Amino acid sequence: MKATIFIGVLFTLVSIAAGASMSVRLTTVVKKDPTLLHDSWGSTTLTNNKNIYYTGDIQLGTPPQTFTVIFDTGSTNLWVYSKDCWWSWPCWTRNTFNYKKSSTYERGNSSISVGYIDGTISGRYANEILTIGKANRSVTFIEAIKTSEGFLKAFTDKFDGVFGIGYPTSAASGANVLDDVFESFLVEPEFTGFSLYLTKDSSGSRTGGEIVFGDMDPSVFQGETLTMHDLAEPAKWAITLNQVIANGTSILTESSTAVLNTGTMNIIGPVEIVNATLQQLGIGLDGEVDCNRISDYPKLSFVIGKNTYDLEPEDYINTYSFLWMKRCKAALSTQLENSWIFGDTFLSKFYTVWDIKGKKFGLAHLKS
Repeated sequence: MKATIFIGVLFTLVSIAAGASMSVRLTTVVKKDPTLLHDSWGSTTLTNNKNIYYTGDIQLGTPPQTFTVIFDTGSTNLWVYSKDCWWSWPCWTRNTFNYKKSSTYERGNSSISVGYIDGTISGRYANEILTIGKANRSVTFIEAIKTSEGFLKAFTDKFDGVFGIGYPTSAASGANVLDDVFESFLVEPEFTGFSLYLTKDSSGSRTGGEIVFGDMDPSVFQGETLTMHDLAEPAKWAITLNQVIANGTSILTESSTAVLNTGTMNIIGPVEIVNATLQQLGIGLDGEVDCNRISDYPKLSFVIGKNTYDLEPEDYINTYSFLWMKRCKAALSTQLENSWIFGDTFLSKFYTVWDIKGKKFGLAHLKS
């Protein structure tokens, strides 16, 4: 997905996109064949930031400098704030990369500006050592030296950059970090891709999930339920959506495409279809619901291939605080395009597998 679809996580805390200090631990997932040398993969535990966005830790440089990033399947670049970022508020409140303290830093010869719905970041390309858990690779990334974010965002957004894990060939321009991650391994990974799960809590507690590169973590999902779906487009994390079922009523008149985006919170769809879905669920077009009646709302289901994936009302209704009031709202919103975006509201219900080489996307039920 193009960077412009990475709605609001970076610049607006709104319902289709997003703070205290992060607590992220690094673990190691060991692949099945213990006889292989260099056969362990780093996995990063994720932090849930009020059910708005998820973050994890990576390291850049030698010695390593640690950064908290959003893992975003809607973009393909890796960027973090630079120490040379002087005139933007977030650079004074977030961790910044200090190239002078790294012995492996190589500055690139070109600059880049990346546009989002509510603003831009701009900076320069550089080469550096990326570390995730015990795995490290040489990658090209962006040192962000300017952002259009303002004073408020400097104190509400709690991340230092974005790690783009969009499908590699979907890069519009510049470096593609997943190509670097999966280049020239001494030992082939279990598969060329990654897997992740996100945990959601209606109270907004900061539990998170995990992302694993090159492998899966079978301890957290029901293996017999894993189904791999063909990508709807050859160079995008998108699948064919065959039907939407709300309160037992089929909504779609024809199949559509659903883009999978961890950089967005909501389930986003065509205006008429989403409005019809809300109506069948007994929810007004503003999405507001009675917080005392969440469990009374019906199930919302999505048919992908031959499989039906169900969301309970606790899955698609978010609870949040506005001033001194508790508010509850369905995480469904509209767009003009005749397609869908499945954000964290959908993805957090399942274990997800993102297979680059096989051009497939997998869903499995999480263990209780």
